[in-house]
Amino acid sequence: SDSVDYTSGSYDAFETIISSHAYRNYSLLYDWLLLMLDGSRSASDYSYSSSHYLTAWWRFDTDISSAGSVTDLSGRGHTLTPPSDPADRPTYDAGDFPSQYISPGGGTCKFLDVHTLQAPDSADFSFTTGTADTSFSITCWIKLDPVTALTRYIVAKYNSSSQREWYLSIKGSDIIRLELYDETNNDYSRTETDEDVPELEWVHLAVTYDG
Repeated sequence: SDSVDYTSGSYDAFETIISSHAYRNYSLLYDWLLLMLDGSRSASDYSYSSSHYLTAWWRFDTDISSAGSVTDLSGRGHTLTPPSDPADRPTYDAGDFPSQYISPGGGTCKFLDVHTLQAPDSADFSFTTGTADTSFSITCWIKLDPVTALTRYIVAKYNSSSQREWYLSIKGSDIIRLELYDETNNDYSRTETDEDVPELEWVHLAVTYDG
């Protein structure tokens, strides 16, 4: 079966959100706005639920380099674990995070080469009614290491042998790519950015498919 991977590359990851809606998704950007309006509150004061279009929400601010898993904060139970333990476990960058408003004093998971986290296969990530596509959005925080000619897969529901659905990646040239597959007709649709993603700094990515 295909499953959702938070997959390989060389980068730090702080948060990934998948929303089953093209235009309304929940992100720490929203937390930032609220924090700017009310500086007395912290990011932990805000939470979101699956009833608000939220399909999955993973925060990579906990050290799981030797044990543990990444909990799905959406409430849908899409827990991330390493397919091969301990080889696939990401390392941990203590003290590195996107902003003073996010996990101050904490850190982030760092994915190198084959480091991979995987959630069990779920229809939640197949954005279709069975006859037509449905809309979805993906947002995430990443920090790229300088790597030449290496595609870094950020998140995917994809099995290269027979069950290809979609993936979000960063090409070797630091270009963002979203690719959607039609396995039945052996066809795909792809879109890429014109600008590359800056390296060695935190970047917030957001992609949307309108179905």
